[in-house]
This record gives sequence, C-alpha cells and structure tokens, in this order.
Amino acid sequence: MKWVSYTRSISSRIGEENPSNTIAEQNERIAQYLKKRGCSVSEKYSDRKRTAEAAEGFDRLVQDGMARKFDAVAVDSIFRCGRTLPFAIEALQRTFYPLGIQFAVVEDDFCSADKTAEEVAEYFNGKAIDKIRSEFITNRQNHFEEGTLTHRQIKYGYALSEDSRGFVLDSESSYVVKLIFQMYLEDMKIQEIARALDAQGVPSPQVQMAQKKRLGVKTEWPVSTIRAILQNPLYIGKCTLKLAKAKREIEVPPIVSESEFQEVQEKIKCTKIPSRKKPRKKPNLLFKKIYDKKSGKRLLCRTSEDESQQVYSFDKGYRCFSGKAPFIESEKIFREILSALEKEKMRAAHIDRVLDLNPEKVKQCMDAGLLQYRKKANEIVAHLMAKDDERAAVYREYEQGSISLEQVEEYEHQYQVAVQKQEAAFKKVMLAVNDIEKAFGHGNPWLMKFRAISIPNKLERVHIKKWVDSVWVKEFEQVEVILKESQWKRFFPEEWLNSREEDCNGKKE
Repeated sequence: MKWVSYTRSISSRIGEENPSNTIAEQNERIAQYLKKRGCSVSEKYSDRKRTAEAAEGFDRLVQDGMARKFDAVAVDSIFRCGRTLPFAIEALQRTFYPLGIQFAVVEDDFCSADKTAEEVAEYFNGKAIDKIRSEFITNRQNHFEEGTLTHRQIKYGYALSEDSRGFVLDSESSYVVKLIFQMYLEDMKIQEIARALDAQGVPSPQVQMAQKKRLGVKTEWPVSTIRAILQNPLYIGKCTLKLAKAKREIEVPPIVSESEFQEVQEKIKCTKIPSRKKPRKKPNLLFKKIYDKKSGKRLLCRTSEDESQQVYSFDKGYRCFSGKAPFIESEKIFREILSALEKEKMRAAHIDRVLDLNPEKVKQCMDAGLLQYRKKANEIVAHLMAKDDERAAVYREYEQGSISLEQVEEYEHQYQVAVQKQEAAFKKVMLAVNDIEKAFGHGNPWLMKFRAISIPNKLERVHIKKWVDSVWVKEFEQVEVILKESQWKRFFPEEWLNSREEDCNGKKE
C-alpha cells in the first residue's frame, strides 16, 4: 500500500491541547506508527506556511493525492489536517474513504483500513463531540479561574452583579425566600407553604430562573424545592463554588439571620417523615407510560379492594369500579402490547432480510435520503473555504499596511462567529447522514431491539421498560402502543414495513 505522510508546522484553528511543534517530531511519530503496522511512507507532504495560509496545504494534498491515486494518507493528528474539523471529515471520510484511499490518525491509533464505514463515521462523530465537550470544559475552567460567574450559576433569591463576580439580592425572589422561612417558623407545614404560594400566584424557582419564560408553564411549588430552600446555607451568606476538586468561596448578602436558619434546621430534624403506603400486590407496570389520546393527560392505575381487578382511569379514587368514571381494563392493554410486539418482531425480521437480499434497492433508498444532506454539506464546505480565502486576503491587506490591526481583530471576531455557525450546521448535517447510514444497516437500533426478541406469555415490568415507550388510549376503547426506537423506522419505505411476504420464521404466508 502506497502511503503519503502529511505534516504541518503549526496546529490548525480548531486546536489541540498538546500539539507537536515541529514537522520532524510529527514525521517521527508517523514513521514509528507505520513501522509498527508493517507499512512504510512512500512520500512526505509537509506544510510550513503561516497561519492565514496554512490550511491551503491540505487542499493541495487532497487534489494531488486524488490525482496521483495514493492508496493511503497518514496524519499525526486529525486537528492538523485541514481548515476545520468539518473540512477534515469531508476530505477523509467523504472523499478519500469512498474512493478506496485509506487514512490513519497516529495520535488516536486509528486506521480506516481496519474499520467499517459505520466505525469510520462513529470515529468522526466522536471527535466532533469531544471537541464540543473540550470547549465547554475550557470555558467553565476559564470563568472559574478568572473569578467570573455566568447566568447558569445564579441562585434563587439573587441576581448577577454588574461585574459578574458575585451575587446581589433580587428584590422579588429574596422576599419570597424570607417569607418561606417566616411561614415555616410560624408552624406552617411545607405542603401548606406550597399551597399558599400557589394561591398567591408566586412563580416557582423553576419558572423564575428559566431564561425563556413561556405562557402556560405550570407554576406550582414542589415540596422538595421549599425544603431545599429551608436547608440551604446560601441564604445566611455562605456560598461555595466547585469545579472538579477546586473550591472558591464568594461572599453573598444574607437573606435570613443565622439564628433563624438554625432554628429552622432543628425544626426540620424533629419533623417526622410520613411512612410509605403498603405496596400493592399488582404493580402498576405502565407507570408514567399510559395517556389519554384526546387530552394528553396521564392515566392512573387503580386496583379494586380485593385486588381482583386492575384498571386505568382519570379517577383518583375507586369510583371507577362503581361505574361513575370511565376506565379500561389493564388486561386489554397488555393484550394489545403483546400483539404489537409480535407484529414488530415480524416487521423487523422482514426488514433485516431485505437488507441482506436486496442490496441494490437498499442503496437506492439510502442514496435518495442522503441526497439533500450531501448537497447541504458541499454548500457548507464551499462556504467555509470561501471564508478562509477571504480571511487570507484580509491578512495580506494588513501585511501591506492597507488596514489596521484593530480592523483585523474586528474581522477575526466576525470570522469566528460565521465559522462556528457553519460548523454547527455541518454537525447537524453529519448527524443526519450518520442516522440514515445507520438506519440502512444491521446496526439499526430498532432492528437490533426487535428482530429476534423472545416475547413472554405474561408481561412484567422489565419487559415494559425494555420495549414500550408509551401507550395511548382513545375513549377508553382503542389502544395505540408506541414501542422503543420506533423513530428508526421512518427511513424505510411504507411497502417494506407493510409487507406480508414473510413471517418472522422466514416462511411464505
């Protein structure tokens, strides 16, 4: 196999934590890696250009490599082989790999010659996720080291100070905090405090602290939220911010006195937690999974006094057994679930065979789904390349003295914003492409879950949790079962899903 080694004298814009500073070091790493794999480098391709022009090197390699019909290309790091991570993906995964040109990334010990198309896609998807995670962690670390706070760190009762280095009292929510402490010290129970706040229309912290407030959002105060407020030392001026193992104390203005706070803690300790109800013999297998189709409300499980009958209804009492409230028998629902599982197994087994027996039809359907995303990806890559050409021109103008450093810095900011927007769009496209390619393979999560399931005679909680997403009841008569991973069926033509040519045992009907 004819290998070409690509190296650069600098790290690319998308960055790396520990870049190799010299081409010699990169070449040595690549040479050792290929030697370990029993390969040798037939040609080296290095790039020593300045930052504004460095990304052009891999462009030339793509063009030259395709023209010379290289068998493979080796790079020291994925973050040193193109303008951006999407560009590297487009070049290595979307251009080289489909043409049979293999690639190796030394720092990750990754070689496409050993991998399937799904594994190559998974590798690049992981690199994109790692990059986003790294940037998020770095941003948090920078804020922590600089001593600045973000809006996500604001605590209920407080607002961010003007310099973003501390908290100041928020007049409305700090008053509510003080009121909660006063009501509790006046012997009101936590449940009574919650009802009183709801009656006055006081927004709960979940609503108050939301950046985007929406009409219709429930404002009920959870009992757990009130208890957490009463036990939080933040409200006597004690605030500790943590990041990994590091801690930082910040001063905040107290809302209640320390004596009031301690009195509340003693009172909470003396309050008895009500005992749990005795568990029913017939468990609610569809807890938080069954809903009324018309209203969208969750249905409640009710069991008769003698536990001979279990039903689902709106009624919070037992009036449904006297005929005063509509209900549906649990046994009817479970029969529908078992029937849905049988059909899903048959359908999945048929699709699995289609993937094996009709590869041309499968490829045709997959390509039809990929067409729009390939076009979008090419548009994004072209836009990024145009922005980089524009950027190089700006730096040349600066070198010639045509524009000032301030103008370059302003442009650089605009450039970074534009590129980040395009990278985000490219990531969405790549995720959609990965989903389509995954759907038309045997690794489709829906196929893996249902093509060979062993359906029990009687459903238990473990079966519902594993296979059932939700159950919808229409007028307490009709039952619609939504199974897990159903979204992965949307890529297949209707005739594939509705085919009745084979049963799950592979026999003609």
